[in-house]
Amino acid sequence: MTMSTTLITSRDPKGLHAVGLFEAVYNKFGLNDQGAQRLNERGDEFQNGIRKLIAELSAIFDFDKSRDGWTLLEDDASPLPGNFSIEAVEFLKEGETWISGEEMTRRAKEELNADSSQHLAEWLLKNQSKIPVELRGTVLVFTATKWQALDGDRSVAFLIWGGGRWYLSFFWLHDGLGSDFRLVRLREQRLAA
Repeated sequence: MTMSTTLITSRDPKGLHAVGLFEAVYNKFGLNDQGAQRLNERGDEFQNGIRKLIAELSAIFDFDKSRDGWTLLEDDASPLPGNFSIEAVEFLKEGETWISGEEMTRRAKEELNADSSQHLAEWLLKNQSKIPVELRGTVLVFTATKWQALDGDRSVAFLIWGGGRWYLSFFWLHDGLGSDFRLVRLREQRLAA
């Protein structure tokens, strides 16, 4: 799913609601004339503080790369099924030792039905016992969420095992991936009746 490019302003209903929340706090704060003047004189600091708070509270990821100036290009925010397991999926074809990250993301979506998102990666990071032990030593790649860095490079999230736990990081799609990388496919499990 490609992200919407519609930007919400303070004049839109959601923006007006946020402005109303600010007004309620401002009015209840009980500033006197001198306090209000001091706040206005420190306008740059005030705006930077609001900017940081908006970025923190509006983040849809724990590892939100927009805080680093990156742009979210694509994301699949579909809810995770209630009961599922994961499957590691090889993406190399016979005779290949590596492919580009761009080709891997294409295969994940078009050929292998293994186009999982950063939302799943972050959930697994919090629920590491749900990752099969036999996957330690492989790098699990999540291709449905794509970021673009300030220099134009595109990347996706991955989980890597080290020091007795899984860690989340990001991989540049222009780089090559070999046999120690796997895509992640969700397998919904039906409960016995």
